[in-house]
Amino acid sequence: MSGLAAPTQQLAALADDTRWAILELLGSGARSASELAEELPVSRQAIAKHLAVLEAAGLVDATREGRSVRHRAIGASLSALADRLDAIGRQWESRLDRVARLAEERAAGDRDRG
Repeated sequence: MSGLAAPTQQLAALADDTRWAILELLGSGARSASELAEELPVSRQAIAKHLAVLEAAGLVDATREGRSVRHRAIGASLSALADRLDAIGRQWESRLDRVARLAEERAAGDRDRG
């Protein structure tokens, strides 16, 4: 896929607890699949599969260093996803505030008539 992965693909990748844990570990620095497997109760082969999903979602990239492949979190992708989620949250808060105001106005009108 060229460009950024779709937010739905990114969210689907993050919906798995193991992938979330991998991403948290990569947040503190690049690691190989073997290093990640040492820190998590998952086989190296399973880690490699999870890393492939995170890479396809544009959240992780890999760099070859000699015989080792180091994986790191892509901060810009994570920040962009967080910004989109934050915008959605602000929209919902605004809508809920309008509903609350309308309910208060209606309740005040009912009190005035009663």
